[in-house]
Amino acid sequence: PKTWMLWVHWAEYWFNTNYHASTGKTPFEVVYGRSQPALTRWLQGETKVEAVQRDLVDRDEALRQLKTQLVKAQEKMKSQADKKRLDRSFMVGEWVFVKLRAHRQKSVVTRINAKLAA
Repeated sequence: PKTWMLWVHWAEYWFNTNYHASTGKTPFEVVYGRSQPALTRWLQGETKVEAVQRDLVDRDEALRQLKTQLVKAQEKMKSQADKKRLDRSFMVGEWVFVKLRAHRQKSVVTRINAKLAA
């Protein structure tokens, strides 16, 4: 908890560069219209500076942990959403009941206390 500020930007990077099924793209592609820049790959012992080596090791470990945790969170959210979904099929000509919500137009009626009007 004390060092989360050091890693939150990596969580944001992972989220923005992860494929989303609803859009078929990553959020980065949706916003910028191109694929995200790739992180430079490196091999253990490739750098001569100890501080850079340590930062790269920390970065890779943080990205690995973030990916694992975010995938777990996505799976949990999907399983919760799937609990309420039902797979239904209808034949042509069958009667079905469709429940619609009334559309509330704010421009038609001006209410003094809109919060209490519903």
